[in-house]
Amino acid sequence: MSLLLLRLGVAGFFGTYGASTLVKRHLYFLLMCLPLTLGAVTLGLLAVRHHIWAVALAMIAWGAVNSAIPVLWSTWLTKGINDEPESGGGLIVGAIQLSMMLGAALGGLLLDHISVAATFLGGTVLLALASLAVGDGKRLRSRNADRSDLLATEDAAGI
Repeated sequence: MSLLLLRLGVAGFFGTYGASTLVKRHLYFLLMCLPLTLGAVTLGLLAVRHHIWAVALAMIAWGAVNSAIPVLWSTWLTKGINDEPESGGGLIVGAIQLSMMLGAALGGLLLDHISVAATFLGGTVLLALASLAVGDGKRLRSRNADRSDLLATEDAAGI
């Protein structure tokens, strides 16, 4: 068990590193796809249930993907609210806390009244809804971020 948790932590490190290298070019795509990927890994955990090596691989994948998501949201926040980052940070912390509370309540209800598998399925549904909310990222893009991206592109092109 200790080795599995160690590997989960190492995977988290690589997930964070990987997200930080890809975030500049693929922020909105990753914001949409990583929750779906995490949901697929969660369903994979349900599929392999009692095969310890398959569960270990799924947990490692889960650790990598799960640790990449906060990097993406933090980057989106700094791009979108570049003039008030403290306020934006407080808002996102509040949103995360609310999400954890509601997720725990839903998971508890599913566990108490249905099964452990229902909690995994409920989490996967919530991850799919998160991806739908992000969509292609058009609603998430701020005008300030779009202008700064345009200026950076023009500077790089020498315009």
